[in-house]
Order: sequence, then structure tokens, then C-alpha cells
Amino acid sequence: MSKPIKNFLTAIFAPSDRWKLRLLSDWSQLAGSLQGKILIERIENNILYLKVGHPAWAQELLFLMPMLKKKINAHLGQEYIERIYVKCIQHKAVVAKPMSVPARQPVEYQHEMMFDSHQQRMLALLKSDQLQSILSSYFAVCKKNAALKKGKKEKDDHDGIKRVAKL
Repeated sequence: MSKPIKNFLTAIFAPSDRWKLRLLSDWSQLAGSLQGKILIERIENNILYLKVGHPAWAQELLFLMPMLKKKINAHLGQEYIERIYVKCIQHKAVVAKPMSVPARQPVEYQHEMMFDSHQQRMLALLKSDQLQSILSSYFAVCKKNAALKKGKKEKDDHDGIKRVAKL
């Protein structure tokens, strides 16, 4: 990961989630000779989702999971990973490829209005307009999804109060 992008992501990620960024950037070192066989699909909460290209590697990984979990947590300096799940993607080569960005229609809302001054300064440090636009859109979607989740939780809490009131 290039240094400006790494610095930008470090500044944007919440301090409690920076271990995920470290895990992603150090994955090749942690996976060792298995690097081309096992890829990180995602990290949700304290669960690591891995993907492999063949059922034999999935089976092998089942035996290696306790050791891998211990190695990752030792590398991170804390017990962040609680569980590891493996997904097998058969008949597809599991090869790390550079990410390509599909062409999209212009976004109708202004991203600048959604970010605080610190986030705007960090976006301004990026030299690539395309990267600025992509990250701006990504963070706008993240904020929108967080607001939707918050709204759903408040609705669920309200519905729960209604149910208790009926009793």
C-alpha cells in the first residue's frame, strides 16, 4: 500500500478499527507461503472471512485455523480475531488483482457537505482527482448506511417500547 493512501486511511479509520487496516497491509507477511492460496474476503467485527480457490485448501485451512488465529492475534498484539470462516470459490483462480473501478453515473449529492473539516483536509491531500472522487463517494455511502442503520435501530427500539406497553 502506498504511503499517502496508508496515511489517509489511517487518519480516516476509527482508532478502534485500525487493527483491521494493519491486518490487511500485513497479510502477505502473515500468510507466508499460503499468500496466493488464501485471500481476505472481509473483516466484520472480530470475524475474519477468508476465501480459497479449492476445497482441499479449505480443508487444510480448517486444521490450520487455531494456529493462524493465534499468529494473527500475536502479530496485532491483542485478541482481535475471535473467529475465522473460510469460503471456497471453486473453478475460479484466486489471484490478487489490482482493483478496477467500473464507470458510474455522477452522484447527485454533494460529498463535501457530509464530511467534517478534518476529512475534507485529508481528501484534499490526495493528488488524484479520481481517487478523491472514489473515496468521497465511498465515505458518503458509508455515512448514509450508518444513518440508515441508526434509523432502523431507533425504529426497532420504538417498536420494542410499543410491545412492552401493550403487555
